[in-house]
Amino acid sequence: MDCNHARRLLDFARPGVSELDAADLIALETHLAECSACATAYRAERRSDERLAAARRAWWHIRTLDEARTIVDQWLRGIDRTLSAPAEWNYKLVAFLERSDLQGLSSVPTFVMISGSATARVYVVRANAFRNVDALEQPVEAGGCSIGLRRYADLPGWIFVVVTSGGSLDIFLRPSAPLQPA
Repeated sequence: MDCNHARRLLDFARPGVSELDAADLIALETHLAECSACATAYRAERRSDERLAAARRAWWHIRTLDEARTIVDQWLRGIDRTLSAPAEWNYKLVAFLERSDLQGLSSVPTFVMISGSATARVYVVRANAFRNVDALEQPVEAGGCSIGLRRYADLPGWIFVVVTSGGSLDIFLRPSAPLQPA
């Protein structure tokens, strides 16, 4: 088994839920025992899985919007210490945190938000990952989805690519404080 094949199989060999047949699992385990690069990648993925599992368990006990933001913030900082969770999002709507592929990039930090039938996938990428990223400064409609870009002054070098469907982006933003009567 070569490294490319082994790394493709890693996603299907999760602890407790292996989707591989016995022969593939044995071949993968043999390769991991012989290849330090793939073994290192495997251990890194398992650590990421463990952090994600902890975040999912914690999610069910969230009481406030700030608690939800703290969980996302800690998850992002675990990926890159320069990342943080921008204040504008309603983190109570986060359904799960994951790593996703996006336009040729792999393992992109992503938080998925759901409100009724509306969804938002927020991909966190380095600003230099794409050429012509400024073309997304205005949202683009494609295939029933809206694709937009968010930048934050306190997160230089990062962009948040937002793909929404089933509703407006505003659904996923932090609720504004009600106006106090004069």
